[in-house]
Amino acid sequence: MSTTSAILQWIDSMHEPNWGYVIYRCTYGDDDAWNKTFARVRTHVERSLKREEHGEKALEKLDWVVQESVELGGADTQEIRRRFNDLCNSWHKSEGFGTRYEICLIVDDESMKSILARSPEEDERDGPRRSPAFLKAVDRKYSPDESYDNETYTGEMKVTAYALPRLYVLALDEGMATWYPGQGVTFRKY
Repeated sequence: MSTTSAILQWIDSMHEPNWGYVIYRCTYGDDDAWNKTFARVRTHVERSLKREEHGEKALEKLDWVVQESVELGGADTQEIRRRFNDLCNSWHKSEGFGTRYEICLIVDDESMKSILARSPEEDERDGPRRSPAFLKAVDRKYSPDESYDNETYTGEMKVTAYALPRLYVLALDEGMATWYPGQGVTFRKY
């Protein structure tokens, strides 16, 4: 089943109006750079979706929930995980409601620099496989007290924006830990 078909099937089966990620902005001081970064992320996800059948429909249902507050500047993964748990609990969403409520994204200084390192023209020319750009995905359910198949799993990983739709679907079935590529390695499954 294609990524877009799986997303649309999930929306239908869970009676959700849309799909997407909660994204935490953890870098402040340059609003123009943030705007360019988020626009680039949206463009990569749009390109990823449009290459598949039903891509336009999946794109129409995509909803980004951006969490912005200067107090998030420099926040670490544990703080974001805590805030994401609080947000999901306020929505009355617990485990089993899908990726939207199990994985959030972080844009911090490191990921913003990686996204803006190349021009949009370079991204277009070279495609997503050669891009160094990444966001950080955070697993809401991660606990350092649990054991995981991959002993290096830390509950977070780098992921290209282009791979976000695929991660969404893969994590629906098996969770983020199953698809962890290793420390310092960026998830690039398309």
